[in-house]
Amino acid sequence: MGVVVRDARRLSPEAQEDLRRRAVAAVKGGMTQAAVSTVFGVSAKTVWRWVNAFDGNGNRALKAGRRGRRAGEQKALAPREEARVRRAVLGKYLPAFSGRGPRSKAGPTRCEAQGGVT
Repeated sequence: MGVVVRDARRLSPEAQEDLRRRAVAAVKGGMTQAAVSTVFGVSAKTVWRWVNAFDGNGNRALKAGRRGRRAGEQKALAPREEARVRRAVLGKYLPAFSGRGPRSKAGPTRCEAQGGVT
């Protein structure tokens, strides 16, 4: 019987939690971490991390968390700088989108009459 290697990241969050709990239970039941990693198709370091997390925080540590970056994380600009750039871009291009470009005979837009984009 060969070992089926699968990518645990492709499992649903519930299946990931179940895999973690089973692996930790196997280690606590007496299997070596190397044997558990072979049986469950994950790396030995992953099993080690799961066991250490379980020892520190119990079942809570094995719950599947939200994956990927959080909204706003690692942005290049601070919120204030981002707003300043947005105002500058909108102030420059807003007349072109409103149909009141430099050749327009119409008067200023309501936004322009009030002092521009804020």
